Amino acid sequence: VDAGHNMKKNKTILYMFLTIIGGAIFVGSQAWEWATFIKGDYGALETNGGRILQFVKADTGDRAALADFAKSLPGEREQHSKNVGVWFKEEPALTSYSVEEVKAGFLANPNILIRTETINEQGEKTVLNREDSLKKIQDGKLVVEGANLIRNEYGSRLFADFFFFITGFHGFHVFSGVVINVIIFFNIILGTYERRGHY
Repeated sequence: VDAGHNMKKNKTILYMFLTIIGGAIFVGSQAWEWATFIKGDYGALETNGGRILQFVKADTGDRAALADFAKSLPGEREQHSKNVGVWFKEEPALTSYSVEEVKAGFLANPNILIRTETINEQGEKTVLNREDSLKKIQDGKLVVEGANLIRNEYGSRLFADFFFFITGFHGFHVFSGVVINVIIFFNIILGTYERRGHY
C-alpha cells in the first residue's frame, strides 16, 4: 500500500506478486486439507444412533485403519447405478470394506479395541476393553470413510459441518482476493495506475 501511495511501480509489482503467491499457497493447502479430510485416513463404523466407533491398537493406543484388520470375505457386491442393478436407484460409492468384513476382522484380531465418542474424566475419548468392544461392535451398521456433511469418521457430524462451512467460506474469499489481486497486478504492469496518477 505504501509503495502504491508513493507511486513506486516496481515495488508495488513485487509486493502484489508476493501477495498472489501467498494466497495461491494458502488456497492450495486448503484444497489439500479438504481432499484429505474427505478421503479419510482410517475409517470407522457408525451405529444406528449415528455414533462413530473408531478402532485403536491395544498395545500402542494408536488409531487402527480398517485395512489393518478387516478380513476379505467371499462374495460380490456391485454398486447400484442407472445401468447396473435396479434401474431407478442409485447409491453412493461403495466403501472399501463391508460391515461384515470389518466385524470379522475385528473378531479375529484381539489387539484391536473400540474407541467411542464419549469423553472420559481425562478429556479424551473412551477406549473400551476387549470384552466391551466385542459387545459394542455389534452396534456397527455402516462403514464410514472420510467426512462429508452427512457422516464423519473423525467424530461428530457437526464438526465436519463447521469445518466445511468455515474453511469453505474463508477459502472462497481468499480465492476471490487472489483473482482480484491478479487483475490489479496486470493493471500495474500495463501502467494503468501510472497513467491515472494514483494507485
